[in-house]
Amino acid sequence: MTFLTVTSAACSMQAAGVAIPSDPDIEVAVERTLSKMSLDEKIGQMTELSIDVLGDWKDGEFFLDPQK
Repeated sequence: MTFLTVTSAACSMQAAGVAIPSDPDIEVAVERTLSKMSLDEKIGQMTELSIDVLGDWKDGEFFLDPQK
């Protein structure tokens, strides 16, 4: 890749902006919530798995898949 290609790609990505505009009220609410959480709670939220990762649903009942 040439320098011009890399520079052009970086500039076009930067020009695209953020996907969700910043909202000061939401930022305050998020910070308030995070300040009430322990480190363990924050880690738990970041590592929370969907139950579908561990098995499958069949006829409304969940079955654990040992291979997953």
